[in-house]
Amino acid sequence: PLKTNQKTASLTEHITDELKNSDLKDKKLCLTLIKYNLEKIENEFINKKEDDDKITKEDIFFEIYSKIFSDLTPAEKSIIKETIQFLIKQNLVKKQPLSKIMLYYLKKKFIPMD
Repeated sequence: PLKTNQKTASLTEHITDELKNSDLKDKKLCLTLIKYNLEKIENEFINKKEDDDKITKEDIFFEIYSKIFSDLTPAEKSIIKETIQFLIKQNLVKKQPLSKIMLYYLKKKFIPMD
């Protein structure tokens, strides 16, 4: 586990609690789920420069994912890491108002598109 400060621990707990009751067994490698978590972290994470124990957003992501999916294999972690790097490199993870993110995912979940 990460050496976390209070803000990081709170963020990890918040996202984990939000997702733990969802049926995500087959969605470990789901691009939408990965992007959703990255955006939540991007929007809520404040990276303070504290000694040499700098915690990255990727560290937080894997802390959350390991709590949700306790059976992540090294191969899956590698695929997810590459996916994260791709999303970031392509500027697909952006800081946005949380209300905009929540509205998008609520519409996607509760208003099915034909």
